[in-house]
Amino acid sequence: MEVISTVVQLAGGAVVTAVALAVSVYYIKPAYIIHFFLRLKTWKAGCTTKCVKVGECQFAYMERGQPSENQPSLLFLHGFGDRKESFCNIIMHLPKHLHLIAVDLPGHGETGIKAKADLTVTAFVAKLHQFVSVVGLDRGGLHVVGHSMGGGLAGCYAASHPGEVSVLTLSAPA
Repeated sequence: MEVISTVVQLAGGAVVTAVALAVSVYYIKPAYIIHFFLRLKTWKAGCTTKCVKVGECQFAYMERGQPSENQPSLLFLHGFGDRKESFCNIIMHLPKHLHLIAVDLPGHGETGIKAKADLTVTAFVAKLHQFVSVVGLDRGGLHVVGHSMGGGLAGCYAASHPGEVSVLTLSAPA
């Protein structure tokens, strides 16, 4: 009986310590909690997070699968004020054999932007084209999926580079 009492006290102390730690992190560094859940979503979707240097810009993106000769790769473009992880709930329901990339556009998520950067649609499309080339999606047969601002960029990208885009999916394009 005494052993059970000791175990209960230890378990109770561990729970109190864990709760105190969680509350401390919540108030001191709440971004840690957000990043933890974003990483968890990425993992549940079966993706890995990667970074690539494109000119002066460091792009962050998620990738799942390998490119295929007979299946177009999917490129997901998010909307304004959003980030690549917003596509995780869709990605986790797509077939595992598909190669897909969800990118943080410049100035969003983990992709930085210079203070005096050109923020025109033309400049975003040019940066996106550089990213597509660096990660090897420029071989043609690309399926671009864009939501909101990403939909507008996807349409402009397809118009600017018609030889690379074979399928275009737009959701509430802006």
